[in-house]
Amino acid sequence: MDSDSIVLDGGRVAVAASQVILQNTSLANEVFTAAETSANATGAIAFSATDMAITFGQMADTNADGDATNDLAVVGAAELAISVTNSLVVSGEGVLTTDGDLNIESAALVTALIETTGEEADDLSTVTVADAAFVAENGTITTRFNGSTAETGSGYGGAITLQAASVNHGGRIISLGNDSSDVHRNGGG
Repeated sequence: MDSDSIVLDGGRVAVAASQVILQNTSLANEVFTAAETSANATGAIAFSATDMAITFGQMADTNADGDATNDLAVVGAAELAISVTNSLVVSGEGVLTTDGDLNIESAALVTALIETTGEEADDLSTVTVADAAFVAENGTITTRFNGSTAETGSGYGGAITLQAASVNHGGRIISLGNDSSDVHRNGGG
């Protein structure tokens, strides 16, 4: 799914596949209108996959007026559930925001580097380190380790932040290299 937001108006949505990719990478040079959050969210969405990746995109702020963002919003969800057999791989720079609770069950949350090379043969590669945040605006973030073996190869690095009124972190975070991982409650440390 390549979009900056998923909007629910009540109801329950379940997405099950061997591979799920949430991203906003095709939105380069488009104007972004921030999705509004709702304290009265009643919908629910669940992603279930063997492998899952969240890629924060390449949106450009062409007028340098602060309207570009690489974020993904799940609006109208009292619950966002992510269940991944293997690792949940996060890359790029951005924030995944949901109105209510966010539940993640996986082998690990893993930050990945993005390497891009220009179109010319002599162009240098550029590496983008992950800088990702998961935010539950009006809810709790819960992470759980599912007992599967997490990927531990090379090419990982960056930061993951979990932010909510309450955070129950029982999962694993793998972000190798010069990195950091932060877990904090809204209004406190």
